[in-house]
Parts: sequence; C-alpha cells; structure tokens
Amino acid sequence: VNIREIETEILNLQMRLSEDRRQQQELQMAISQCKSAADLVDRWIIIKDELKKIEAELPNAGNGLAAAKIRQKALKDHEKEVAEALRQHFSRDKSDTSNWLDRDRDSLVSLQITINQRQGQLLAAYETCTERCRKSEMMLVQHQNRRNEQDGAIVGIVDAAYQRISATLHPDRVQNPSDQTHRRWNEVQQAYRILRNVQLHRKFVSSDSEAEFFREMARLQIGFVESEKAESQDSQLHSYAARPEPPSQCRMPVVIEESSDSTSRLTTVTMQWRCENGEKGVTEYQLQSKGSQSNDFEVVYEGKGSDCILDLLPDEYVFRVRARNSAGTGSFSPELVYAAHDAPEKKKS
Repeated sequence: VNIREIETEILNLQMRLSEDRRQQQELQMAISQCKSAADLVDRWIIIKDELKKIEAELPNAGNGLAAAKIRQKALKDHEKEVAEALRQHFSRDKSDTSNWLDRDRDSLVSLQITINQRQGQLLAAYETCTERCRKSEMMLVQHQNRRNEQDGAIVGIVDAAYQRISATLHPDRVQNPSDQTHRRWNEVQQAYRILRNVQLHRKFVSSDSEAEFFREMARLQIGFVESEKAESQDSQLHSYAARPEPPSQCRMPVVIEESSDSTSRLTTVTMQWRCENGEKGVTEYQLQSKGSQSNDFEVVYEGKGSDCILDLLPDEYVFRVRARNSAGTGSFSPELVYAAHDAPEKKKS
C-alpha cells in the first residue's frame, strides 16, 4: 500500500473527526438550551394558570382581597422575569423590542410544541453525529494499525538496502579510497539514519523532491536521530509545554441571596462561584444540579457569568460547577447541598 495514500487518509480522517466532534459539542449545547427554554415555557404556563385562578377569585375574595392582590403582583413580577429570559433566548438581535408579555396561554402551548419538536430534531442529529464519530474513530485506528505494520517493514527494507550499499561503497571495501569516497559514505550513513526513523521516512516518501527533503534535514540540523523513542518523547514534551492548561477546580458554589413565596412554593436563590486561578482565560461556566429523587445531574446554567438566579421547588438539591477554556474543561467543584423549603404562610389579620 502506498505510504502517501495512508498518510493522506489518516490526515483526512483526523480532520473529519475533529469537525464531527466540534459539531457534537455544538449540538449538545443546543439541546441543553432547548431544554432550558422548554422549562421556562412550562413555568410560564403554570404562572398563567395561577393568575387566571386568582383573577376568578378576586370578586369574592372578601377579607382575603389584599392577600390575593399581593399573590397576583408576585406572580406577575415572576412572569416578567420568565418572559424576559425567553425573549433573550430567542431574540438574538438585541434591537428586538417585541413585548413577550403579550403572549397568551395558547401561543405558549404552541411555542412549547415547537421547542419539543426542535429538541427532537437536535437529539436525532446528535445521535447521527455520534455514530459518525464512532465510525471515524474505528477507521482511524485501522489505518494507524496498517501504518504501524508498514513502519516495521520499512525498517527491514532500509536495513537490507544499507547492507547492499555497504558491500560496494564502504571505504574498507574500496581500494585506495579517496576523500570523495569518504564523503559519499558519510552521506550514505546520514541517509540511513534518517530513513530508518519511520516518522522521517514517511516525510521523505510524502515529499515531492528527495533533494529538497535532504536539504531541509540539513538546514534543521537533524543529521540523524539516535532513536525514535527519544524523538517521540521530546515531541510530546514540547507539545505539552506549548499547550495551555484547562481551568483549575472551581470553588464550591454558594447561595448569597434567597427568598420564598408561599403562593407559588418557589424559592428564588442567587448562586455564585469562583475558579481557583481566577477568571482569566475562562470562556464559560457550567452549573449542574440534581434533586433528591434524581440520580443524574442536569445543566441548569451555562454562560460567562459567575452567578445566576434559580427558582426551586421544595426539595433537597446538590449543586456543582466547572469552568471551560480553549484547552478544555476543568474538574467539578466540591458539591453544595441546599434544601429549599416551603415559605411560611402569612398570618391573617
């Protein structure tokens, strides 16, 4: 099999796999955003149902009229927050000033269906992309195995050629060897040391000009490589030193503010966190949580900010956070356990 063909195929597979993994990450992010939007719409529908119920009770509220209006105002304020969050999610154009509060319950149900359909499409695309990655990884391993087999054969071929050339060009085999004979033999030894290194041999075969390849080796002062292992270790060391490191572990998230509403049973908390090595280079934070009835964490916030506001139903939650940068994702922070309780009911006057 042609060495150049194998190298080209490996390079193409690596590029294809890198692009598929990038798409996979983007789809995963889009799915998470869809889920967040669906949760906001679900919450808004519940708020609208509660407001409709209160409006129906107001004419007959009697002594409870004041309390009912307070509940009504709290729900309307919360509705504004949810509407603004949805507007920011869907309106990428910052000049969009459309009033999302004008939406009625039917339009929200329609939006909910649209979001669920979109989420289904994204999940299907994610599965397809994942399968492409799996196949590309398998093909890449197969081609790399073929290349490794070929590398072993190359060493044998180069050694055999060197033995044949030694029989005629070695100065000990030449009568009255001249300076030119010694120079030629030095060139043979240099070429042998280069070509016996499988990585340099692949570069030699893939080059368009043999003369230019050896001139490049001379310019770089490669001469010869004592062993392939030494070169590989040096290459890995330089690569590691040049590559930026992922963020360090974040500190445990903390609740800096909380408030409860007995009507909606929601506890609104403001959470904050920090990364050990500061925020330099961090491109995104990801906050995850799970309730007492769940075994799996789910993403509740992703963004550049180091704080967020969450609405929690009564339950015991576990929170953790991690940071990302161009080099990768850091480890999760220590876990915070937080219990959200029902707000105490106000005494009637």
